[in-house]
Amino acid sequence: MQKNLKFEQRTQRIEAWLSDFIELLDAPFAIRQDANKQGRELSDIVEALNGCITSQINAEQFTSILDRIRKSLRASQDTRIWPTIKAFTKAAGEAATRKDMAATNRVVAFDRHAIAARRIHAGESIGQSYIWGRDAAILEADGKVTEQQLEQYREAIFTNICDLHGEAYAKKVIQELDQSHMITVLDLAEERAGPLARPNQ
Repeated sequence: MQKNLKFEQRTQRIEAWLSDFIELLDAPFAIRQDANKQGRELSDIVEALNGCITSQINAEQFTSILDRIRKSLRASQDTRIWPTIKAFTKAAGEAATRKDMAATNRVVAFDRHAIAARRIHAGESIGQSYIWGRDAAILEADGKVTEQQLEQYREAIFTNICDLHGEAYAKKVIQELDQSHMITVLDLAEERAGPLARPNQ
């Protein structure tokens, strides 16, 4: 009986699979000239895919699911641009719920925010969208993580940018991210409050 893959093994397999999948595709226009943003996008895709697939799975089953994802995405593609994270996770969900896979696996519901929260509590690496932006705002608003926990990740990113580009540049980048995040937090709060909380136009 084959052993289930460990988290790190699944991550490595997805990274290799994703690199091969996008080899002949173009990055989205908004990040086409920014290698760092491309790297973050790919990291988020890997993380999302890993979260979609049950951990109770061996190498053969994992390879089968990745093959199904590839076929599903290729069949639905109408451009030569990387599919969105939503497209990847949709294909993964469909691949993992096929009847012949269900016979050997129990498919877990995909809750990327719960997964991200668990990783944050464990001090593991996470995608930038869970540190600033809507996903981060949802994590905080739902009480899954605290501002202090996210701040630890932000400080680590600040340090990394300082090492690569200097403190002045790092401060500028972090300030822009913080400002954008604050707007997102306010937008989310208004969205959840609903129309009754808004003044009459």
